[in-house]
Amino acid sequence: MARQRKSRRRPSRRAGRFLGLYVFLSVILITTVIVAGCIVFFKVNQFEVHGNSRYSAEEVVKASGVSTGDNLCLVKKTEAAGKVLSNLSYVRSVNIRRKLPDTIVITVVETEAVAAVQTENKWWLINPEGKLLEEVEDPRDYIKISGLTLMAPAIGDTITVKADFRLIRSSLIELLTAMQGRDMLEKIRSIDCGNEAQLVMNYNGQLKVKMLADADYDYEVKMLEAVLKKYVDVNWTKGDKGTLDMTYDDGHPHLTKDAK
Repeated sequence: MARQRKSRRRPSRRAGRFLGLYVFLSVILITTVIVAGCIVFFKVNQFEVHGNSRYSAEEVVKASGVSTGDNLCLVKKTEAAGKVLSNLSYVRSVNIRRKLPDTIVITVVETEAVAAVQTENKWWLINPEGKLLEEVEDPRDYIKISGLTLMAPAIGDTITVKADFRLIRSSLIELLTAMQGRDMLEKIRSIDCGNEAQLVMNYNGQLKVKMLADADYDYEVKMLEAVLKKYVDVNWTKGDKGTLDMTYDDGHPHLTKDAK
């Protein structure tokens, strides 16, 4: 007598659909509970501020717009960082993060003024990137920038000039950045931007340096440094003055000493 085959029941499609729906609803429920818990329980009770020296921690927190008692999970970090940058001109960058259960951590990187651009009877302090930091009456020992007319200057904006001088403005910023990279900013007395085709820099009160607009300033600054070490520092006395012209078509710097 033949054996009866045992029938194997396969799960119905309906049961599979119910299982999938159950898993989906479970995920939704768990997520809802977690979000609700965050909204109810996680409040901002304290702040940590790092990297600040010019501004106090209280000033940084106030500028962010985040307050004690705000919901930690609902804090808009990008928006808060933007407020810090807008309200505190000497801040270059901001990072904001949450630290459970109740802390907002704000890390700032500050910038510094290196030059002053004259506008009528006052001066605007700028950082190496050309950001307007504040308006002052005395340029003090900052690099004095002449020949640029600022258009509607405002704290926190990048310097804006007439269309004819946009190239020289970009060249100025690139030169300042290159000089900062070689730790040579402190020796610059002034930079004349009045000629839209070239920059004229007073270096250490001893050397007038001429550079073409839109040049490779990393290379130009390295060349300046080489000339100083090889010729000026070795052969010139403290009272000697001269000109380093780097605008020749042959690409070579021409160094001349003024007659006494």
